[in-house]
Amino acid sequence: MISIDSEWPMNKQSLLELLKYPESTWLDWKADFPDGLIRGAKDPQWEKGKGTMLKDMVAIANSEDERNGCLAYGVIDDGGNRTVQGTSKVIFGDADLQQWVENAFDPPFIFSYGKVEWSPGQTVAIVCIEHSPSYPHVCRRNIGEVIHEGQVWYRRGSKNTVALHNELKVMFLGSEPMRVPSPDDPLLDPIREFYAKRDRETSFVLLARMDACLAKGHEIALVPGSRRKILLVNSSNEEESVLMLKRPQSNQQVKHK
Repeated sequence: MISIDSEWPMNKQSLLELLKYPESTWLDWKADFPDGLIRGAKDPQWEKGKGTMLKDMVAIANSEDERNGCLAYGVIDDGGNRTVQGTSKVIFGDADLQQWVENAFDPPFIFSYGKVEWSPGQTVAIVCIEHSPSYPHVCRRNIGEVIHEGQVWYRRGSKNTVALHNELKVMFLGSEPMRVPSPDDPLLDPIREFYAKRDRETSFVLLARMDACLAKGHEIALVPGSRRKILLVNSSNEEESVLMLKRPQSNQQVKHK
């Protein structure tokens, strides 16, 4: 299965690989941008177009799929084949889209936006959306009569829909955590290696101290490719601990100089 990286640049070769896949919980093909965005900010349908694009993005961000997600514009998907037609010209860029997401959702999700030149005159615009444990991403304001404050959009199969009780329960409770009996358990070796490559140190923290560590900028470590926490369960019935991440101290000092 293809692994979509949330960081640019994507290129023609990675797009060619992506075109092998039909729409699903992690992938949404669009023939073009919403009409209001194509015609520019002065168009009366601009806010509707913005709300439509944000809805499509957040639905993937809230997906239960354990892969990073992708929303691509300029491709026709008839269910069996994908055909590149290219996008219309639009007047917003990555910085605009980042601001839209930050203003629209609590918490905002992490994504990258850019374009791939397929052929002269044919450009595919792609939003790569990072799989994140910080979900659901809830609408914090009304936009274009498409998304509304308090809604949680998510993706069921290839359809975007509003989450109801059962879906919200799964999102808030989270997936069943991975449990290990010892901090030296060999199952942790590939997980530590995964995060070391991303410049993160790992350590177990008592669950009672988790919120305090999050407030200091630490992150919860997850089993790579999932939303599963990693718990240390002691046989002596002591309190459970959770694996957490932090940047190396030297990096933190450089950052605050």
